[in-house]
Amino acid sequence: MRFGDVFDTLAGGEPKTLEQITAEVSGKTGNPESEAVVKAILTAYVNGLGFIELRLGTDSPDTYILTDAGRERIEYNERIAKYRMGHK
Repeated sequence: MRFGDVFDTLAGGEPKTLEQITAEVSGKTGNPESEAVVKAILTAYVNGLGFIELRLGTDSPDTYILTDAGRERIEYNERIAKYRMGHK
């Protein structure tokens, strides 16, 4: 599992719970991933990089969502990927 596997699960823009993110990452990697590991990666993005926001739920579960910086990072990654595909 890579940082990007966790980060990319939020690319659609809708808020997701830790459980949803863990399930998606497990599907991508083909391995059952640990919620604790996924949460540690999310925490790095929330606290260190500022790409993801944690929204604390009162009546609903806590959710994670991309910040503007996170969306910009995904757009940047997509531009770099397109550049590399065209210049091999």
